[in-house]
Amino acid sequence: MSKSFNFTALVFLTQTLVFLTQTLVFLTVTHLFLTLLHVFLTLLHVFLTVTHVFLTLPHVFLTLLHVFLTLLHVFLTLLHVFLTLPHVFLTLLHVFLTLPLVFLSFGFLIKSLIGGI
Repeated sequence: MSKSFNFTALVFLTQTLVFLTQTLVFLTVTHLFLTLLHVFLTLLHVFLTVTHVFLTLPHVFLTLLHVFLTLLHVFLTLLHVFLTLPHVFLTLLHVFLTLPLVFLSFGFLIKSLIGGI
């Protein structure tokens, strides 16, 4: 045989090919596992987000109801204040207009007690 066959190089190349194939299989399986984990975590995230939305809807509704009722309370309070102002004005007018009569009545009372007319 004139041709010399290098078995050492063939063994080295075969071992290198086996190592690279095993590495590729390991990386493929790892990638598959991480992809499945990512899918599971994404589905969990979607489920938790939907659950969070549904659980916060009553809070949103009650907050909006609270805002509406507070605005209604403010409006009714202002309406009450404006509708009460004429009553306050008329009461003060009544007090100031009757003060001279009160003083006159006390004057006549004191005069009659002292022995006047």
